[in-house]
Amino acid sequence: MEGFDETNNILSWHMLRAGTLDDYKILKQIYKNNVDKLTEKVKAFVEEEINAHYSNVDVTEFKEDIKRYDQLIANGGTEGSFIDIFSFMEKHAELKDLKLIFDLSSIHSIELDKAIVEKFYEDHKKNKEMGKGYNYAVVEGAGPIGLYTTFKLFIEGINVTILNDRSADYTREQFILLDRKWIYQLNLILGTQFDQLFNEENSMAKLLPNHVGIVIMKNFETALMNRLKVLSLYVDQKEGNQQGEKSFLKLIYETEVLSINLHYEKPLAILGTPERLTNPVAHEHYTKLVNKLMNKYDINHEQALKKIIAKKTKDIRNIFGEDFVNAKKLAELAINGKAFDKEYIDGLPLNTYFGSNFLGIPFDLLFCAGGANDQIRDNFLEEPQVLTESKNYSSIYIDKADPAIKITEGDYTYLSKSLIEIGIHLEKQGFYEFIVNSNISHHLKSRYGNLINFIIYGVMEDGYGYLMPTYNNFTHETLVLHVFELKQRLSIATNTPKALVNFIEEIKAEMNENLHWEEYYLNFIKELENKWAIALFKYLASLYRYDDDKLIVKTDENEGFDEEDDENIYFKILSSNTFWIKIKGVENPAKRYRTENDSAIVAAVGDANTSAHFFTGSGLSTGKLIIN
Repeated sequence: MEGFDETNNILSWHMLRAGTLDDYKILKQIYKNNVDKLTEKVKAFVEEEINAHYSNVDVTEFKEDIKRYDQLIANGGTEGSFIDIFSFMEKHAELKDLKLIFDLSSIHSIELDKAIVEKFYEDHKKNKEMGKGYNYAVVEGAGPIGLYTTFKLFIEGINVTILNDRSADYTREQFILLDRKWIYQLNLILGTQFDQLFNEENSMAKLLPNHVGIVIMKNFETALMNRLKVLSLYVDQKEGNQQGEKSFLKLIYETEVLSINLHYEKPLAILGTPERLTNPVAHEHYTKLVNKLMNKYDINHEQALKKIIAKKTKDIRNIFGEDFVNAKKLAELAINGKAFDKEYIDGLPLNTYFGSNFLGIPFDLLFCAGGANDQIRDNFLEEPQVLTESKNYSSIYIDKADPAIKITEGDYTYLSKSLIEIGIHLEKQGFYEFIVNSNISHHLKSRYGNLINFIIYGVMEDGYGYLMPTYNNFTHETLVLHVFELKQRLSIATNTPKALVNFIEEIKAEMNENLHWEEYYLNFIKELENKWAIALFKYLASLYRYDDDKLIVKTDENEGFDEEDDENIYFKILSSNTFWIKIKGVENPAKRYRTENDSAIVAAVGDANTSAHFFTGSGLSTGKLIIN
C-alpha cells in the first residue's frame, strides 16, 4: 500500500525557500505520480500565506523561487513523496539545509484542508478503478491504529466500515510518544487540526526535538476521528447522486464484531451490542449520556433522548441503507441494551439478505485493532504470546489550576533517584495510619505495617514467611522517573516499588475471597495509589525548589479546588494507576477464511500490549509498520 505516502504533497512548501535548484535535479529519479491539481492548490495557498504573514518582508526572491520551482516541476513532469525525499535529504550532506524548511510544512489553511480531503477521495476512486480484488474492509477498533488503518484502506480504493465497541465520547487520558514517521503523515492527514493539536498556545501536545511528538491519547484519537468524519461526509456528498455501486466510509460506535459467519456467499462480520451496554449497564451508560447532552445543549430529558435515538438511527441506516425500516425501533432498543438480542430481532423486517436473526457486514478484509482484549483476533487468528517479562509501572496525570505554573525545566525530564529520598513525602501521606485504620484483614495490616521502609529499601520474606526490609548500607531501591509537562498537564511515570506491587496484589487476592466487600477494597486501592501519586509528585516538585507543603493536590474524593490564594498552588489528580506491562505479539498475524464461493483475510494490526503507555510505545509504531 504505497499510495498513501504519495498523496503527501507538502513537499511544495519544503522546496520554496531552497537555494540552488540545480541540487534538486538528483531527485528526479524518484519523482512519480503527477499531482498537478494539488500542486496548483498548494501554490495558491503559498501565495495566500505570503500575503497574510510576510507582508512586511521582501518576498521578491521568495516568489522567484516559486517560478523556478514551477519550471523544475515542468522539467521533471511529476512530484515526489515527502517521506522519500526527506529520507533522501538526510543521506546527502549537500541537501541537509532543506530540513530547515520543515517547519513551514506545519502551516495550514482551511483551503488546503479541503484540497487534501479531495485528493484522498480522488486517490480512492483511481485505485478502486484499478480493481485490486479487495472491495470491502471492516476495521475492528477505533483507536489510533484502527483510525489510521481506515485512512490507508480507503485511499487504496476500498470501502471501509470502522467499528468501535465504545461510544465516540470514550477517551483515554494517557500520554503516548509518536515517532517522526507518525508526525510527518499526521501533518498531512490532520491539516489544521495538526496545529490545534501541537502548535497552538494551549495545545495539549508537544513536538519534541527531532520531530518526536508527545500527545494525550484522547486528543490524538479525537483529532483522527474528526478528520475521518470530515472525509466520510465528503464521500457521502460526492457519492450522493452517482449511479451504480457507491463508495463509502463509515464510522460506527457502541457496536462490536461478535463473530465471523462463513455460511453465506461472502464472509460476514456479525455485529452486536457490547456486553457492557446490556440491560442495567446500558441504562447507566445512557443516563450519563443524557445528562451530558442536557448540560451541553441546555435541553430537557426528552430532547436529549431524541438526540441519542436520532444519532443511533443514522448509524444503523449508514450500515443497511434506507431500506432498513426499523432503524429507529432498533435505536430505541439499543439505549435499553437490547438492540441485538436475538429475541428482539426475530420477526423484524430487516430487509437485508443477511437474514433476520443477526446483523452482518460482508468483507474482503477484516483488520483486528481492538487492543489487548481483542476476542476476534484471539478466536480467528491466535492468542498473543508474551514476549517479555511483565513489569509493573505507575502512571500519574495531574492538571494544573494555573497553567502558568511550571514544575520542571523542560517538556520532558528523565530522572533516576534513590527511593530513600522520597521517604519524608511518603510519611507525610500517612501510609501507616491509613493501613492501620482500614478494614482490611489484620493479617495484611501486620504484614505491611512497615510499608514505607519496604518501599525504600526493598522487601524480602524470612524463613517463617514474615516480611522484612532488605536493609543494606550500600544498596537501596531506585526510582526511574519519566516526566512530561505541558502547559495544563503533567504526567509522571515510573517503575512501581516491589513492596507496593505486592501489597496491591495481596489486597486483590483478599478481595476475591470477600466479594461482598469488593467496592471497599477497590476504593482502598484507589486511595493507596493516590497517596503514592501525591508523594511522588511532591517529591518531584521539591527537586525544583518548591515547598511541598504549599502544593495542594485534590483527588476525586475531594473534587474541585479550594478558594485560591497567594500562599498555595493547586493541582488535581486526573488519574493514578499501577499496572502491569506485558509486551505481547501474534506470531501469525493474518489468515484467509473461505466460504463456498469466496474468501476473505483476517489480519491483526498493531501489537497486543496490555496498556497504552509511553514505556512501550503502545504498539503504535509496530502497528503502523504492519499496516504499511
